Amino acid sequence: MGISLTEFKAKVQDVARPNRFLLNLASPVGGADSESLSYICKGAQTPSKTIGEIILSWQGMQAKIAGDPTFEPITLTFLDDYEQNARKTFEQWMKFITDQISNEREAQVDYKTDVTLSLLGRKAGEIIGTFKLFGVWPTTMDASELDMESTDTSAEFTVTLNLDYWEREA
Repeated sequence: MGISLTEFKAKVQDVARPNRFLLNLASPVGGADSESLSYICKGAQTPSKTIGEIILSWQGMQAKIAGDPTFEPITLTFLDDYEQNARKTFEQWMKFITDQISNEREAQVDYKTDVTLSLLGRKAGEIIGTFKLFGVWPTTMDASELDMESTDTSAEFTVTLNLDYWEREA
């Protein structure tokens, strides 16, 4: 027996919109400011978490218990602004972490930062969820695709950010 549309609408008032989000990310080495990065961030992901398992063996039987949590990296997609400020920001940040010429690495306390990702509601200023990501640093910056036939699109690139952990604030 199915449910009626009226019952469904009563239970599911509204759904979150994936195109309404706000990123607050500031590189520890400067570059583009957080507001500029937020404006040109085309896509993001809410963070994920996996709880590992520990298998205990007793008299030929296996029991599984919760293990350590792991926090998967997130990927951000940015429009490549005309001055390439966003791309340069991540290039500088990654060079700061490990200099490919000298092969020197910075201390993690210096290159990691915290990031806030907020899910926005339909009303002005309405925030329906906030994720605080701790110990964030870029691991991968993908290439910007260049193509002579792409005359009516914006250049864009993706950055993968690793993180220590995250918490939901709202």
